[in-house]
Amino acid sequence: MNKKLHILFALRPDYKENPGGDTIQMETWRSSLQKCGYSVTLSCDCDDESVLKQCDIIFIWHLERVHESFPWWKRATSKNIPVVLVPTCWHAGKRFWGYSFFKQAELLIRSFFCKPSVLFYSWSHCRRIMLTKSALLIVNSNAERNLLIQEGAKPASLAVIPNVVTQASVAVGSLKWEERTRVACIGHFCPRKNQLALINALKGSSVRITFVGGARPMHKHYMNQCINAAAGQHEFLGKLSHEETLQVIRTCKYAVSASLAETPGIANLEAAIVGCGLILPALDPIEEYFYGCPVHYIEPRNIDPKALERMLRVPPDPVLRQRMREKYTEDVLPEFWARQDLARISMQSTGETNAN
Repeated sequence: MNKKLHILFALRPDYKENPGGDTIQMETWRSSLQKCGYSVTLSCDCDDESVLKQCDIIFIWHLERVHESFPWWKRATSKNIPVVLVPTCWHAGKRFWGYSFFKQAELLIRSFFCKPSVLFYSWSHCRRIMLTKSALLIVNSNAERNLLIQEGAKPASLAVIPNVVTQASVAVGSLKWEERTRVACIGHFCPRKNQLALINALKGSSVRITFVGGARPMHKHYMNQCINAAAGQHEFLGKLSHEETLQVIRTCKYAVSASLAETPGIANLEAAIVGCGLILPALDPIEEYFYGCPVHYIEPRNIDPKALERMLRVPPDPVLRQRMREKYTEDVLPEFWARQDLARISMQSTGETNAN
């Protein structure tokens, strides 16, 4: 049955121009599913009837970015194609009217650059429909699972499949820790990633951060703010390919993240596997992944530069690298796919009324 099942991955339009953790996840999942005997096609054009006609089941990324995901969801359900939603969602449970108002305003702005059908729905409506009406939701942690259940997702429709790193990441040769010179912060620039707070906290310190990542159009101004605030103290490499990023990581003593919301990021796993120490925000999904591992935690809204400097002087415990290699490489994925009856899901029928 697996060999006859055709899966469509519905991707954000800029997944190539602005690659991120979701891009790595998508590519890793595609390879893993193909090894399990499934056929997997990629598309970022929900108006392409040919790809929709060929698929038995569709994977759609991003619960929060409804301007990109909901047009796919609506088109798929109108054709009775079962949806597997990959929410990629963590917001620390702070879902109040002000946040929804902000997201609605953001949706209206973005709607001018994407599918006009989204204009007829509110952000909260699109999100609620996808959350409650999808055939399966694949989340990356139990913390994310519990959060979405609180917001109305059905427990039976949720599956936890952890973020993993590729064998290419595991195979990257690394320098001895004593020979490394950099401290990396990896990820696209946006207020959620909180790079500006990190830069401001480190002013006047001896710490020099190598920032890897670019910015989407809406966050170009934020990136420029970060560069200006750094005043030459830090290094900005811009957007790099995955391979180039891995080569930077191998020269780093530590990877630092001050993110306000993280699921957690694949870059942190890659850094640990390449032998870097980790300094991370104390968020539930991150603490779940690194439970029992020797990592350092910071409060992203109140970064202590002196404490961070002390952390950077401590070589990472080899236990961290070994634990990540055992639990979070792509070798574990076939076991997780085997638990999901994708063939059964592909035979489920949805309808256009689900979007109402």
